[in-house]
Amino acid sequence: PVLRRVFNVRNSYPGWKVKNLAGDLNHLQQRQPDAPLMIGEAQGGWFSFAWQTPTLRPNEDNYHEGMSPAQINNLTLFALQNGVTMLNYYMLFGGSNLGDAAGKDIATTYDFNAPIRECGGVGEKYQRVAAIGQMLKEHGARLVRSRIVECRVVMDQPDVTAVMRQCSNGDRYVFVRTDQHSEARQGTAHVQPQDGS
Repeated sequence: PVLRRVFNVRNSYPGWKVKNLAGDLNHLQQRQPDAPLMIGEAQGGWFSFAWQTPTLRPNEDNYHEGMSPAQINNLTLFALQNGVTMLNYYMLFGGSNLGDAAGKDIATTYDFNAPIRECGGVGEKYQRVAAIGQMLKEHGARLVRSRIVECRVVMDQPDVTAVMRQCSNGDRYVFVRTDQHSEARQGTAHVQPQDGS
């Protein structure tokens, strides 16, 4: 009984390549079916090398390559779509190890392009995380108890996918996404549960 309270979590730093995370989460859930599905470190940003220009800017977003507001939104929604019930950003709030050392060649700043910057500033990245937080405030309890529904999905765009989760009361959540992130997508999606409901 005591050991059942201990469970493994997944750390995830995929940049834009989130598809591999689904397999990792599925494997984790198979190994510990009674445990919550958690990402202990969801990529909120990335470190700075000592020789790079610091990312710290009080009044502007200066994101490390691939660590944009759209990327953190993409990773978070992909995790929720795949049943993650607990998630922690690394870092959500940047900071510094003032007067201390860091890893070899790494700056002591832990701003990490975090949604809340080391200096306390916020920008579009924070707004994306805060918007997801507001959605979870209203839907989180139902969403974490939902299950994936096998669906027949037909999309106008070949690089767009959809996943449906359903709650015990019948409420449904549909996650529509694309892995490409340089162009807008529009069109029609037909999502039909295979059980006919």
